[in-house]
Amino acid sequence: MQVPPPVSCEHPKPVQTSDAPGIASKVGVGWFAFAALLLVLLLASANLQPPSRLVYALVFTFGFAVLAWSLRGATRSGAIAGFLVTSLLFIAEGSAMFGAVLLVFILTFAATKLGKDRKQQLTAEPAGGRDGAQVLANLGVAALAAAGATLTGMRLPFLVAALAVLAEAACDTVASESGKALAREARLITSGKIVAAGTNGAVSFAGTLLGALAAGLVALEAIVTGLLKARFGVVIVIAGIVGMLLDSLLGATLERRGWLTNNLVNLISTGASATMAAVVAW
Repeated sequence: MQVPPPVSCEHPKPVQTSDAPGIASKVGVGWFAFAALLLVLLLASANLQPPSRLVYALVFTFGFAVLAWSLRGATRSGAIAGFLVTSLLFIAEGSAMFGAVLLVFILTFAATKLGKDRKQQLTAEPAGGRDGAQVLANLGVAALAAAGATLTGMRLPFLVAALAVLAEAACDTVASESGKALAREARLITSGKIVAAGTNGAVSFAGTLLGALAAGLVALEAIVTGLLKARFGVVIVIAGIVGMLLDSLLGATLERRGWLTNNLVNLISTGASATMAAVVAW
């Protein structure tokens, strides 16, 4: 579950408002349907696992959700969605996959705390952490891919895809948060123009470098714990970086024009990372 309010690659994303209640309602139904799909996949995956894994998964992921909520990394709905997502990841691919989620939590939490006072001057972020839709937008594709790894005969591409999403989540958040904290200037991803750090659609060297390092740590965890062979680590890192840059590009263009919401940008970016990684692994 991705916690402390990640924003993509140094461009602060506006808090979504309900200027069009009808559209907002339809989008809300879409996220509810996505959650329902993940719940069905969770039950199907649980049916294939020994009871001991189910007990461990539910205990650890419930504790994780409570921790994220208590640290204000997630709202109540965010904690519930996080419990669903992390449970599916744990049940489908075991404790090593949960370890990757925990690593993403630690990296994003630390990056969010870095230079907090300065970042609050750059942009006002909503209190209370991620809500349910935001959690699903950032990590729902990872859970979907993990279920595919368990329920189909194509474990490798789906597993690589799930880890690529986690790498993108860590890369995106760390790049954004550390960039705003450490860099005074950044460049617009669309034109290369020098602007103040925190400008919508801007990227900085420091943020991008640390974001790539975060993606590398996620890949390293997967290799060390035996989830994947070392050669796939590069795939995960590159897919994570590409997703981060796509997130920033979409935020600077389609989201800025109001054609996409913040959550849809995150969903598309994580989906792109997953697809890229799965195709290469295939």
